[in-house]
Amino acid sequence: MKKLIINLTLVIFVILLHLQNANALTTTKTVGTGGDFITLKAAFDAINAGTVTGDITLQIIGSTTETTYAMLNASGTGSASYTSIVIYPTGSGYSITGNLGSTLYELNGAKNVTLDGRVNQTGSTPDLVISNTGTATSSSRTVLFENGASNNTIKYCYIKGANQGATASIICFTSTTGSTGNSNNTIDHCNITNSGTRPGNAIYSQGTAGKENSGNIISNNNFYDFFTSISNSNGIYINSATTNWTITGNSFYETTSFVPAGAYAYNMIYVNNTSGNNFTITGNYLGGKAPLCSDTMKMNNPAQAFSFTAINMSVGTTTASSVQNNLISGISLKAGNGATSLPGLFTGISINGGSVNVGTVTGNIIGSNNGAGILIYNTISGAYTAGIYSNSTGNVNIQNNNIGSISAGGDATIGYTFYGINTSGATGNYNISGNSIGNNTANSIAIGINGVTSAVTNIYGIINTAKGTISITSNNIQNCSSFGSGLSTFTGILNTGTTSTLNMNGNILANNTLAGTGSYAAISNIVAVTGTININNNNISSAYLTAANTPGSVAIINNSNAGAASTLTISSNTISGIHYTAGGTGTFAAIGSTGAPLNSTINLNNFVTVRLVLNFQMLITTDG
Repeated sequence: MKKLIINLTLVIFVILLHLQNANALTTTKTVGTGGDFITLKAAFDAINAGTVTGDITLQIIGSTTETTYAMLNASGTGSASYTSIVIYPTGSGYSITGNLGSTLYELNGAKNVTLDGRVNQTGSTPDLVISNTGTATSSSRTVLFENGASNNTIKYCYIKGANQGATASIICFTSTTGSTGNSNNTIDHCNITNSGTRPGNAIYSQGTAGKENSGNIISNNNFYDFFTSISNSNGIYINSATTNWTITGNSFYETTSFVPAGAYAYNMIYVNNTSGNNFTITGNYLGGKAPLCSDTMKMNNPAQAFSFTAINMSVGTTTASSVQNNLISGISLKAGNGATSLPGLFTGISINGGSVNVGTVTGNIIGSNNGAGILIYNTISGAYTAGIYSNSTGNVNIQNNNIGSISAGGDATIGYTFYGINTSGATGNYNISGNSIGNNTANSIAIGINGVTSAVTNIYGIINTAKGTISITSNNIQNCSSFGSGLSTFTGILNTGTTSTLNMNGNILANNTLAGTGSYAAISNIVAVTGTININNNNISSAYLTAANTPGSVAIINNSNAGAASTLTISSNTISGIHYTAGGTGTFAAIGSTGAPLNSTINLNNFVTVRLVLNFQMLITTDG
């Protein structure tokens, strides 16, 4: 009997010890009037002091007004001891607000913290509001990750902020004094906007060299009304010591007409770190006045030469970054802009450094495959507009992208220059293939207004000025119209870079129009190439051209000034249905080559049919 009593006592002791440990590991506290803590700061202070420990749940039972910043330290700092923290509201319409010169919600090395804005963590609708109305230049952030804050999540919240300045933001990932950066955090299904005054940036990251902010995910959020009119401004701005982020499924838009007050640069996604690698930007919607590029976003100030870029990237070359399946559409820009090079007025995707794959998995859409897309209007002649631009010295693959439903109009005396794809740089290797510039709708890219525009307009479907290995293959350029007067131009594919190898094969050009009296070139190389030039298996048809009364010129396929040591092949091309009205001394050359190397094969199995009106010269020429 004595042995049985001892054993029963031991069992009871073990059960009591287990219950005590369970209670220590699971702690639920309430925040709000009548709760365990009046403010979120008070709750965080208790956790930092070790008063509340274990697996912690903080239930928001009412709105709180924070009079100073709520900072949560890492577990193990001082007396803080917790394994995870979950914060969520128990009712609808609650908010955590402050008018602070400092951060409202600060994770100071904290890990495994989840802020879930859904009522009782159920449903799919953001509810809880986190808002800082402070406007200090850089410190009045709403959310701050610092000193190694990692593996945290903020989801289904309204996050609002107002601080301004080049590095100011609503949500900030900053530097670290610890051994690691602020990494593997997630911002998901949130609505991110201003709290009365527009911020400089919605999200900003600048880490510590060697301890980069890495592996963060920005997904399925709505960014809206975030541009500020008084400075350069960005939706997401990734600066130095930041690498390997994923930005996916987000919508960026303006709900009302936005008026820039100066010649500022606006980017919806801006990655500016040539030491950062493996950025993934996929499935985002950039433009419109509601999620998913719905309706039309308007940026209007004809007196200011502002610029707009949807995705702007300067990255590293170690591991290629990826830009896939993004929609850039529903955008109307009215500006005074005379720039003929970047930043210009509009650029859909800009690659200014590093190795990037653009559309290699799933193509991006700039404008629309049909219907309305992007409208450009400016008050100074010569505005630069580009679908995709790259000035990188790395390896850049631009494939399977669709650029269409873009129009540039306005005053009859204003000229425009449009580039579908523009690649440049001192070095760099480019693979440009499978892209569509223009869609199946007539005048899907219309530069100038037919019968109205009296200024010069220029269209370049694809132009390369970079050096390196250049491949421009299997692209489709169709229904593009240059409607200006005077010496306007249409150029389908042009190389002016002194490349080592140039392939311009298997491209299709159809139903393109030049209304002016300038020059038309479907496929052209006009510089010396040190290696091989291939212009083969291209199909060029249904072009409508006028060169009346001035010495307009047409060269469907042209090569000039090839390097003496290079090898040139122009073969198996089809040229048909060219409608050409010539006047004065206008000239027509179906296939031309001047300065060609001795090692050349030209006009092998090329097929040419042309409809010519009035004066003309039909030339198939070689020289050299």
